Amino acid sequence: MTAAGLRLALIVGAGWIGPGLRAAPPGVEQAVVASLPPYEPREAVTGTIRLWGHGSTKIDFMGKLVQRWEAGFARFQPAVKFDYRMYGTASAIGALYTGAGDLALMGEEVFPFEAAAYERVMRMPAPQVEIATGSLDVRNFDFAQIFFVHRDNPISRMTLAQVDAIFGTEHLRGAPRNFRTWGDLGLTGEWTHRPIHLYGWAFDNDFWIYLRQEVFGGSHRWNNALREYSHIPRPDGTIYDAGQQILEALARDPDGIALSNLRYANPRVKPLALAAQPGGPFFEATKENLIERSYPLTRIIPAVFNLPAGQAIDPKVREFLRYILSREGQGDIVADGEYLPLNRAAVFEQLGKLAGPGEAVPGAGPPVASAKPEAGTIRICGDDRMESVVKNWEEGFQKENPGARFENKLMGTGTGMAGVYSGVADLAILGREITPVETMAFAWVYRYPPAAVEVATGSLDVPGKSPALAVLVSSDNPVSHLTLAQLDAIFGCERRRGAPGQIRTWGDLGLTGEWADRPIHAYGRDVDTGTAGFFRQAVLKGSRKWNWDELTEFTDKPQPDGSVLDADRQIASALAADRFGIAVSSLHYPDPRVKAVALAEGDGGPYFGPTRDNLIAREYPLTRSIGAYFNRAPGQAIDPKVDRFLRYILSQQGQGDVAREGDYLPLSADKIQEQLGKLGAADRVESRTAEAAPPYRPRQSVSGVIRLWGHGNIALPWMRQLVTFWETGFRRYHPGVTVRYEMHGTSSAIPALYTGVGDLSILGEEIDPDAVAAFAKVKGYPPVGIDLMTGSLDVRNFDFAQMFFVHKDNPLRQLTLAQLDGIFGEEHRRGPENIRTWGQLGLEGDWADKPITPYGWRIDDSFGIYLQQALLNGSHRWNCALREFAHIPRPDGTIYDHGQQILDALAHDRYLKPG
Repeated sequence: MTAAGLRLALIVGAGWIGPGLRAAPPGVEQAVVASLPPYEPREAVTGTIRLWGHGSTKIDFMGKLVQRWEAGFARFQPAVKFDYRMYGTASAIGALYTGAGDLALMGEEVFPFEAAAYERVMRMPAPQVEIATGSLDVRNFDFAQIFFVHRDNPISRMTLAQVDAIFGTEHLRGAPRNFRTWGDLGLTGEWTHRPIHLYGWAFDNDFWIYLRQEVFGGSHRWNNALREYSHIPRPDGTIYDAGQQILEALARDPDGIALSNLRYANPRVKPLALAAQPGGPFFEATKENLIERSYPLTRIIPAVFNLPAGQAIDPKVREFLRYILSREGQGDIVADGEYLPLNRAAVFEQLGKLAGPGEAVPGAGPPVASAKPEAGTIRICGDDRMESVVKNWEEGFQKENPGARFENKLMGTGTGMAGVYSGVADLAILGREITPVETMAFAWVYRYPPAAVEVATGSLDVPGKSPALAVLVSSDNPVSHLTLAQLDAIFGCERRRGAPGQIRTWGDLGLTGEWADRPIHAYGRDVDTGTAGFFRQAVLKGSRKWNWDELTEFTDKPQPDGSVLDADRQIASALAADRFGIAVSSLHYPDPRVKAVALAEGDGGPYFGPTRDNLIAREYPLTRSIGAYFNRAPGQAIDPKVDRFLRYILSQQGQGDVAREGDYLPLSADKIQEQLGKLGAADRVESRTAEAAPPYRPRQSVSGVIRLWGHGNIALPWMRQLVTFWETGFRRYHPGVTVRYEMHGTSSAIPALYTGVGDLSILGEEIDPDAVAAFAKVKGYPPVGIDLMTGSLDVRNFDFAQMFFVHKDNPLRQLTLAQLDGIFGEEHRRGPENIRTWGQLGLEGDWADKPITPYGWRIDDSFGIYLQQALLNGSHRWNCALREFAHIPRPDGTIYDHGQQILDALAHDRYLKPG
């Protein structure tokens, strides 16, 4: 080992925690646990506790700790069993208010939107007790949020008010102003005028939801100068962690300040001690200070349960929580080695929450939804504003299907997806677009995203019924139309739509005279509302960096008489009084002093205004849609009763029901056909093809074990469900055959054959030539293969078709493989020449001399291996101009897919050509 390697090993092995910090005293955790009371059962309990919470199909997270708790609890309460549904914190609260769970073991604090959804359904705040302290530096176990500076920086501590003034813009904690230089913090000499450079997690990371409350006083107006970092997957399957990237960047920048964690610290950075109050005291992030809650940004892990009004907590849940809060349960936390225990005072405070007047009265427990709904009943959750439309649909459907029954729980859009992923609803009808958190919650439960069809168009101007967003300006403003890229440059900072510069004055839009130097004042709804979330996705392309300097936000305001002053009314009034303003709002409050501008998706138009016809035709870019979401595994048919109901909704009668309601708008004929296509994808041409195949007729009776290798892994089973169907069907004819699954991935499947540990390899793609060569080298002959099925059209991880796209303005409509070889390759084995300009493909005018810039998958991706054979005729010499993309993991656990990145890039440049 080199000296550098030894030094690195020593740093990591010793748990380096940075200058000025001290490790927890030996035994501090054990000493805390020893001070706690042991568990003493108050009563013997029986039954099954349905657990939801911090886990996933990929990483068990809290699973080992829960197993310790279960084993310890069983010594005292052997009649209690556990049903594990640990699919992630994002789905846990929803499981409680839908009745699918008894106890939610969270991986972080309950977030405001989760609490609001629970309270909306249950008509009370979510009952909870604290069960553990977040870790100091264990990834995925709610580690402490820590601020770092460069080791050369004289600063060693900060107050939360100072942090707020650096990373925020509203300084709600009381700082006199925003802090943008080190001199603002009192540094002198060479540091006085040096700017503060900010580094931290991407704003989409859940850490910011926590920090918003704990550091920024509830403000969501971040300092847009923050340099954001997300995890980056490496080719070897490991992750280049965002926290490590942040502190490596800080190590190169003496003027920086960073938000990260001790696990990523390096010798060139140092952590800061923090104080909640201006005068201190200041505390470092140590295990001892976290357990005692002295460090201001200590994370606390809660458990949430149901407590129906006037009833006691379910006895078995109460006893299990009392065990967790005992000496034994907190000792299990220490033995597990990830979270930290609660301190003695916190434990007694939580035990007090479990006691109370109702303790001696055995409760009936929370209502449990029927695990087996009555056959034929369609259960619907979702937007309460849709109730009249839903009833129209149900009545119309029942006229054609008299035996159909419905069970409605329309308690708000925020509760809809929880009903579907917890299994208590068949359909979620949302009055807004699904959020990334809702998609993630579903995907962590089922390992694939929810299916959806659009069932109606949002209203033109009816408050609360998904009205289109209008862009409004003063009636005498010369501007009559804008592109989404221009809107992005006005309301945002990152210009993800490709505008050449920020637009901050009316002159930046080409206005002259008195308008030229006037700043643009922006008005809109609070950026945390669903309406603003739609605008952020549709216009800012997901950016959270708003133009805070000019944006004024409005929220609904309760009035003394019990009425509510609508945010849109406030926006309309503010804009009417400001000639130089621009607003995003609804059309519900018309005013002769303002006008709506027409909008265009791309540069140069066409432009469309917010009219009823343009909304139905989806030509107006800020039209809202109403979606129905349901559970449908990839490649599988929809539940027949749900399929029939959705087809009714998409029929002439069903869309007539929408029109009859009068507020929402129907779908266009083209949109209806598009949605019907989604429903029929699994049961039309595929079914006819399957029915044409000959039935299975056994040639002989067989028995034994088939050792099966192939397309799957421990995180994503991929082909496992299909193989299970095959096995079940096959065993009807051959009950003596069993299948042993070793589905570890296509790359290991062929080696399993030539090493003798496998009998059959089912691949997830075409066989790699290198794998054929390796097999032949060992066995002396090539492997035998047969085709089993066709790759999917568009299902990720199921060998979807490779397609080539151009910008919508490109006149080109078709290409030969020889032409594609000439574009993407260097040896043009299929044709006479390399093709590098659009003119070589016959395009004229301004296209003739434009270079072709190819975008596509990484050439070492399995897609590249396939295309090397199918497109380049075996050549490995690619066009070096190819811009390659790989998956990027987002902080919320979802993936920014390389395919999406490629087409996002294409949308910005009409001369690009991705594959």
